[in-house]
Amino acid sequence: MPSQVAVGSGFQAFDEKGHLKDDSQTEILKATIDEFVKMAGHMTE
Repeated sequence: MPSQVAVGSGFQAFDEKGHLKDDSQTEILKATIDEFVKMAGHMTE
């Protein structure tokens, strides 16, 4: 599933201290989380 791939690559955007290496990754990660929340919401309906 593409969403799982996006999440996996998103976690790699963090360095050892948990900071984002690249600001552009922040937007990608937020978008991925938003999509996941929408999907989870549909699954509970």
